Amino acid sequence: MDCKDVAAETLYDVLHDIEYRKKWDTNVIETFDIGKLTVNADVGYYSWKCPKPLKNRDVITLRSWLPMGSDYIIMNYSVKHPKYPPRKDMVRAVSIQTGYLIQGKGPSKCSLTYLAQKNVKSCAHARTKPKKTADDVLLAQLIPKEEFRAGIYGIRLIFSRVGRFFAQAMKKMYKACLKYPDWKQKHNPHFKPWLYPEQSTLPAVGLSELSIQHAASLENFDESSLSETKDDRAEGSDEDSVN
Repeated sequence: MDCKDVAAETLYDVLHDIEYRKKWDTNVIETFDIGKLTVNADVGYYSWKCPKPLKNRDVITLRSWLPMGSDYIIMNYSVKHPKYPPRKDMVRAVSIQTGYLIQGKGPSKCSLTYLAQKNVKSCAHARTKPKKTADDVLLAQLIPKEEFRAGIYGIRLIFSRVGRFFAQAMKKMYKACLKYPDWKQKHNPHFKPWLYPEQSTLPAVGLSELSIQHAASLENFDESSLSETKDDRAEGSDEDSVN
């Protein structure tokens, strides 16, 4: 995604600033930092509202970041933390590998590449058998039955809703970047622990406290009985709430 009128360092700050995320990210339910491992790695919690009719998800991730001149990388993957087990009111998703590559294109322009390899822990069995398309054949080759037990109907529903969900999220993020410099000037402007690790007040977390969260150890949730309505398709305004 090309971001005109947005400097690479501004986009980098927006992706890190947890307080600002609570302002612009209308999908967030709860998000907070748990602790730090090193000056450029931490562990955090994030829960979000999924597009209807899917259930809400949450995730615990180990995140690391690296500035490289005018370019920046942020990556994360799911871990287990003993104090934050899966919640009964959420579906614990798994980030296999998720990240952002920000590339500076000048003083006020950058590009964003977003990688998301996730397991949302959903199985959606088909109740009807629609006519197969070329895309369906490709999906059948890409998604093993034993890993994602879904019929063609379920796959179409989930892929359609998740695709729209992320497209809207990218638009909201871009708008948030345009407003961030003014917002930050009014909200603790010099506090940026992702740039100045000496500012961090997070407790230390040892690697011995963490373990990789494998998708196979979590329960799949059958969402085949859910269906998309006209109101669901209209849901998701691009209006931002930053003030």
